[in-house]
Amino acid sequence: MRHGMRASHNAVHSRAYMTDIFIDRANNDGQGEDGVNLTELCVFGLNEAHDEEAKSFSLTPYFLAKLAIDSHSEVFYRLTIGLILSVRRIEMSKQIETFDAQLQFNISWDMIEMPAEAAARGRELPTLRERIQFSTALYDRFQSTGEINIVSAAIAALKRAVDMTSEDDVNLPVALGNLGNCFYARYEYTGSLQDLADAISAQRRTVQLSPGDDGDLPAYLINLGNLLQCRFNVAGDLGDISEAISVQQRAIYSTPKGHPYLPARLNNLGNSLSSRFRSTAHLPDIVEAILAHKRGMELISEGSGHPHLPALLNGLASSLRYRFNHTGDLEDLAEAISAQRRAVHLVPRNRDPHDISEAVSEQRRAVDLTPEGHVQLPIRLNSLVISLQSRFRHARDIQDLDESILVQRRAILPTKEDHVNLPVYLNNLGISYMLRFGESGDLPDIDGAISAQRKALSFTPMGSAQRSAQYTNLGNSFLARYQQTGNVQDIAGALLAHQRAVELVPEGHVCLPLCLKNLANCWYNRSASGADPGHLEKSISSYRTAAMCAVGSPSIKLSAAMTMISLVAGLEETIQRRYTLIQEYSGLSLEAATAALRLERPDKALEWLEQGTLPRMEPAEAMGVARRLEHAASSSREPYASMNPSDRISLEDEARDHVHLAGDFEDFLRPTPFSALVQYLPTSGFLVVVNVHENRCDAIALRGGSAGAVHIPLPLFSLEKANKYRNMISSQLHSQGVRGRGDIFETEEEDGNPDRALMPPSQRTRPQARCGGGIRLILGGLWKELVKPILNKLGVLKGDPASNVDLPRIWWCPTGPLTFLPIQAAGIYQGQGAESILDYVIPSFTPTLSALTSRVKEGCGSVGQEKARLLLTCQPMAPGASSISGTVKEVRAIYDMAMSKGIRVTKLEGDALTAKQCIAHLEELSSIHLACHASQNTVEPLLSRFLFHDGQLNLKTIAQRRLTHADLAFLSACQTSTGEETLSEEAVHLAAGMLAAGYRRVVATMWAIDDRYAPQVAEDFYQYIWNHRGRNDGSRFDGTLSAHALHHAIQQLRGRLDNLDTSLLIWSPYIHYGY
Repeated sequence: MRHGMRASHNAVHSRAYMTDIFIDRANNDGQGEDGVNLTELCVFGLNEAHDEEAKSFSLTPYFLAKLAIDSHSEVFYRLTIGLILSVRRIEMSKQIETFDAQLQFNISWDMIEMPAEAAARGRELPTLRERIQFSTALYDRFQSTGEINIVSAAIAALKRAVDMTSEDDVNLPVALGNLGNCFYARYEYTGSLQDLADAISAQRRTVQLSPGDDGDLPAYLINLGNLLQCRFNVAGDLGDISEAISVQQRAIYSTPKGHPYLPARLNNLGNSLSSRFRSTAHLPDIVEAILAHKRGMELISEGSGHPHLPALLNGLASSLRYRFNHTGDLEDLAEAISAQRRAVHLVPRNRDPHDISEAVSEQRRAVDLTPEGHVQLPIRLNSLVISLQSRFRHARDIQDLDESILVQRRAILPTKEDHVNLPVYLNNLGISYMLRFGESGDLPDIDGAISAQRKALSFTPMGSAQRSAQYTNLGNSFLARYQQTGNVQDIAGALLAHQRAVELVPEGHVCLPLCLKNLANCWYNRSASGADPGHLEKSISSYRTAAMCAVGSPSIKLSAAMTMISLVAGLEETIQRRYTLIQEYSGLSLEAATAALRLERPDKALEWLEQGTLPRMEPAEAMGVARRLEHAASSSREPYASMNPSDRISLEDEARDHVHLAGDFEDFLRPTPFSALVQYLPTSGFLVVVNVHENRCDAIALRGGSAGAVHIPLPLFSLEKANKYRNMISSQLHSQGVRGRGDIFETEEEDGNPDRALMPPSQRTRPQARCGGGIRLILGGLWKELVKPILNKLGVLKGDPASNVDLPRIWWCPTGPLTFLPIQAAGIYQGQGAESILDYVIPSFTPTLSALTSRVKEGCGSVGQEKARLLLTCQPMAPGASSISGTVKEVRAIYDMAMSKGIRVTKLEGDALTAKQCIAHLEELSSIHLACHASQNTVEPLLSRFLFHDGQLNLKTIAQRRLTHADLAFLSACQTSTGEETLSEEAVHLAAGMLAAGYRRVVATMWAIDDRYAPQVAEDFYQYIWNHRGRNDGSRFDGTLSAHALHHAIQQLRGRLDNLDTSLLIWSPYIHYGY
C-alpha cells in the first residue's frame, strides 16, 4: 500500500521530528485469526531526489520512532507511508494485493519542530534542548495514556542525551530534572525502588549542577526533598528523611521573600519534620514542624483565598496533635482543633449522608473509564475499596465488603511483587476480609485476612514504619480466629505478632500504649487455658506498662489501667486492692475527660470519668456473686490472692456470667456507654459532674428527659483554687480540733466532755470566736467561681420563700479535690448581696453517675410494711474514744417523736446493740439512724469504720451484705463523707459505702458536728419527713423526702445562728447522698 501527498517545493524553513508513531488495526489488534502481523514501517519521500526510496523501521507492540524531516509545516502532506505485511506461508506479493482492500489501519503521529536556524546549519542530530522537548512530549503522552513503554522511551531518550552532554551545558540540569520526573512516573507504575533510587540520583545531580544563583534551584531542592521523603515512607531509612529536611531547609533559604511558593515549601518542611518525629519521638522536631507551619501561615494574608492555606492548616493541626499525644498539653489539642476547623471551612464540603455513595459511584465510573494496563488503574481500584469499606462502616451492607474484596483482588493482580503499593493493597484486602468476618463469622474470611496480612508483611521492606501496624493487624486477626476455634497455634501467632509490633514501635512513640494493650489482651486470652500461671502475670504487666506510658492517648492508658486493676485479684479482694491500685493511676480519667471536653465531647468525658471511678458495688446481685466467690475460695481452703491465676480468671468470668444472667447491669467492671449512663436519670432536677484538671475546669450537666449533655466551661475556677480551698479548710478544722464528731466550742456538759471525737482533747487547740474569714472565703469562692455560673447556665432562678413551690433538686458529682469541699454550703453570707445555693436548689451528691442512676433504675418500690422500720442506735461510750452523751439525747428525742406519730421504730442504745447484731438488723430493716464515732482509714479505705461499745463495724463488712430493703441511712457521726485524699477520681468514704451496700439515700457529715446542735438537726429532719407523709403510708417509715428534709433542717439551724465562721462550720458539713 502506498499513500502519498506532495507539497510545493518551498525553501526549507524548519526541521521537525515525527514522533509517537502508532499503527493500530481498526478491526483486529495487531494479530487475529487471519494471521496478519505488522512487522515493518516504511517511510517514503524523505529524500525528494529519490522519491521512491524508503526508510524502514522494525515494529514492536508499542513502536515509537522519531524521524528528522527537512520540510516546512506542511510536512504531513509530503509523507507517503507504506506498510509491508508479512503473512506466514504466503508470498508477500500476493498478500499485499489480497489484503490491501480488506485491512484497515489507524496511523497517528505527533510532530516536534526545531528552530529554522538549526535546520539551516544542516545539523542531523538534535540538540539537548530538542531532546528535552521530545521527552516532554513523550511524558505528556504517557500521562494521558498510562502506557509504560512511552515513559520508558522517554527515559531512554533522556539517558542517551544526558550521557552525550558535557556537564557545562546549561540545559543539563533541566534534562536531569526531567529524567528524575520520568523515573518517578515509572516508579508509580512499577513500584520499583530502583526507579525511585534513579529518580533521587538524577535529582541530586540536578541540584549539584545548578549554580547557587539559579532561580530554579529551590524547585530542584524541593523535588529532591519530596523524593527522599517518599522513599522514607516506604523504606523507613532515617537518613532519607534527614536529608529531605536538610534540602528543604536549603530550598527555603534560597527562596526569595514574597515568593508565592514559599508557604508551600514551609509546609513541606513541617511535614518532613513531623514524619521524623513520629519515628524518633525527638521533641525538637515536632516543635520545629509547628513553627514551620505557623511561619507559612504568617506569609498568607487573612481572607486572601491562598490555595496553600488549607494544606498548611491541616499540617499544623496534625503536628499539634502529635505533640499533644506526646506531652499531653491540652493547649496543643485546642489549637489543633481550631486549625482543623479553619481548614474544613476553607474547603466546603457537602455533608449530606449520601456523599459516600456518590463517591463510590464516581470512583466506579473512574475505574470503568481507565483502560487495563493504565498506571492509575490499581490506584483507582484501591481508592474505590477504601470508599466501599467506609460505606460499610456507615450502612453495614455486607455487599460493600463483597465488592471491596473483588475490587482489591483486581488491583493486586497486575501489581508486581516489588511494587511499593502491593503491601498497601494486601493490607486493605485483609481489612475487608476482617470486616466481613466480623459480620459473618465465616472462618474462610478470617483465613483470607491472615493470608493477605502475611503477604503484606513479606513484601514490606525491613525498617519500614508500616511494619508495626501490619503486625498489629495480623495479631488481631490471629486472636479473632483463636477466639473462634480455640487453636493454640493461633494465640501463639497473635502473641508473636503483637510482641513484634511492640518491639518495632520507637521509644516514646504515641502508639506504644495501644500496642502494649493489644499484647496484654493476648496474654489474657492465653491465660484462659490455665496452662501457665505466668500468662496472666504477663497480661497484667503489659497493661500496667501501657497505663504508665508517658505518651499516648489518655483514654487508651485509662482503659489499660482499669482493665489491669480488674485482673489483679478476685471480686471480693479486688474491691480492696483497687482502692490502692487506683492511686497509682490517679488523674488518668480526669486527663482523658479533659481532652474530651476540649473536643466539645461531654458525652465521651462522662464515659471516661465513669470508667475511672472505683468498682460499682451497689447491685445486690453483684454482692451475691462476691459472696459466692468468697465461699468458693474458702471451700478450696486457699485465699483468693494465692489461687492459680487461671482459677482467678475463671471466678471473675463466672461472676460476670452471674451478673449478666441476673440482668442488673450489662457491663460489670467494664466501661459504660453514654447512652446507658443517662438512661435512668432522675425525672426532675439536674445532675452536674464537675471535672477539675490542672489545665481547665468544666461542668457537665444532665437533665432527665434530655438525651444530651450540657458542657459548661468554668474559667474562674481551677485545680489550684480547689487545692487552695481544701488546704485552707483543712487547716482551719485542724486548728480547732474538728475532725472527729465533737463540740467546737467550750461548753459545760455534765460529764465535762461532750465531744463525739476520736481526737483526744489534749491534741486539739482552742477554737477561736472568729477565724479571719476562712470558711466564708471558701464558701464565697465556691459560689462565685463554681456554683453560681452553673446555675446561671442551667437557668435556675432563686426561690421565693413565700411560695409553696419546691426548689429543684440538683445532684453534684465532684472529682479530684472538689470531693473535699462543701459545695452544698456555697454562698455569700455577708452584705446586701448575701445568697447561697440553698436559696436556689436542694443539693444532693453522688459518688458516681451510675450510683445514682442505678437507684433510679431500681425505682422507689415500696418496702414492705414490716421491713419499713427505722432503727435508732447510739454508741456514746465506744472504747478508746471520747464520750458523746449528746447521741443519747438525739436518739431518744427521735424515738419519742416517732412513737407520737405512730411510726415503726426500734431503739437500741449502747451495749444493747453489738456490731454483729447491727449487721443483722441492717438486713431486716429499711433505715438506720447511727449516732456514734466514725473514722476514715486512709491506708485501707474499706476498713473505715463505725465504733460500737463492743468493737467496730467496717465498710467492707457492710458492703458485702445483701441489703435488699435498704432505704435511708442517717450517719450522725464525723467524717462519714470525707474522701481519701490520695484518690482523685472519687471520694471513698462511709457514705459512698452505704450507697454501695444498697441504701438509696444517705445523710452524712464532712467533718465534726456539734453535740449541742446535732440533735436539733436530726429532730427537724425527721419532723419534716413525718409531717409530709402520704395518707396511705400508715406506720411505715419512708425516707423518700430525705433531701428536702435535710434542706429544711439546715435552714432551721441557720435561723438560730449567725453568719460567723464558727457558725458556718456547724451546719455546712451536713450533706445528702443518693436519690
